[in-house]
Amino acid sequence: FNVVYSNESERVSMARIASQLAALNRDFSLSEEGRELLAIDRQEGFGERGVDTKIQFCLADLPDAVRYFQSSSSGWGYDDGIKRTESGGLSAFQADRFVNVWVGRLSDDVGGYAQLPGGPLASDGIVIDDRFFGTLGLAPPYDEGKPLTHLMGSYLGLYPLWGKMPCGDDFVEDTPMHSAVNYRCPDNQHVSLCAGYPVEMTVNFMDNTYDACRYLFTAGQKWRMQAVLSEDGPRGGLLTSSSLCASKLRAAPSQESPSTQLQVFPNPAKDRLDIFIGSAKEGVLVLEIFNNSGQQMHAYRGQSMGSTQQFQVDCSQWPEGIYLLRAQMADQTQSRKVTISR
Repeated sequence: FNVVYSNESERVSMARIASQLAALNRDFSLSEEGRELLAIDRQEGFGERGVDTKIQFCLADLPDAVRYFQSSSSGWGYDDGIKRTESGGLSAFQADRFVNVWVGRLSDDVGGYAQLPGGPLASDGIVIDDRFFGTLGLAPPYDEGKPLTHLMGSYLGLYPLWGKMPCGDDFVEDTPMHSAVNYRCPDNQHVSLCAGYPVEMTVNFMDNTYDACRYLFTAGQKWRMQAVLSEDGPRGGLLTSSSLCASKLRAAPSQESPSTQLQVFPNPAKDRLDIFIGSAKEGVLVLEIFNNSGQQMHAYRGQSMGSTQQFQVDCSQWPEGIYLLRAQMADQTQSRKVTISR
C-alpha cells in the first residue's frame, strides 16, 4: 500500500488498511452475508451464480509493505501522477511480484482506477481515493470496502459488465449484457435494452451500484481471474513471490471486525421490518433507512444497551424497490440491502 497524503485527514491508518484487506478477502471468498443475500435473491434470479473465487490477499512481510509519503500535491487524476516521484507521488514497488495500491485524495470526478494486466510495470497497480478505502469511519453508500473489490477485479482481468457502452461485452459467458453502467440500488428486474432484454446483474461487483447492493463474482469471472494468476498468466508473479504474509496484519482484520451485528427480517418484506441490532458496547445508536434515490425513509437516534435490541418499522406505504438500511454506533457502521416486494 502506497499512502500518499498532503494532510492528516488523507493519511489512512493501519487499522483502515487491515479493514480493507478483510473486506477484500470477504468479497473474493463469498462472505456469509453474501450467501444470505443470494439466498433471498428471488427477484433477479442470480442466487446460484455467486462463487468463492479461491483468491485471498495479505500484506507482504516486508518493511515496505505499507509506505507513507507526505506530498505537497493532492487532487490526483488519471494521469498516474501519484505513481511518479517527480510529480510528488511514490513509484511502484516490485509490481511484478506485489499488488501495488496507491491511496490518496483524487480529483472530484475520480473514485479510483486500475491498470489491466499486460501494461507497463512502472504504472502497474490500483489507485483509489482515501474516502472510499476501508470500512472504518466511512459513511454510506461506499463504506464496505467494495470499491477496491471492483478495482481489484479489473486489475485481475475483469471488464465492467457494460463493456464499451452501449451493450458491450465483458467476455464472461455467465454475466448478462448490460446497456450501461448502473448506480445506486436499481429496482428489481432491471432489464437491459440489449439483445434479448436480459435482466442485468446489478449485484455483481463489476457494476457500479452502492456497496450494500453488490455482493458476487460469477464462476466465469472466477476462472478469468484464475487464468490471469496462473503460472503462465500475466500476473503469475504474484503467486511465485517468495515473501510471506505479515502475520500481524493478517490477524488484524479479525481484531478490527465489527462488534455490532445487524439483521433484518423478513427480507423481502411487505408491510413491516423487524430489525435486530446486537452490540457488546453501550453508546449512541443511529438507525437510518434510505430509498435508492438517497431519500431518508426512517431515522432513529437513541442509546445502545450493550445487548440485542429489536426495532419494528412500518413500511406498508413505501413503494416497492430496494432500500439501504444503516446502523451506526461509535466508529462502526453496518449496512444491509432491504427489498420491499408485494
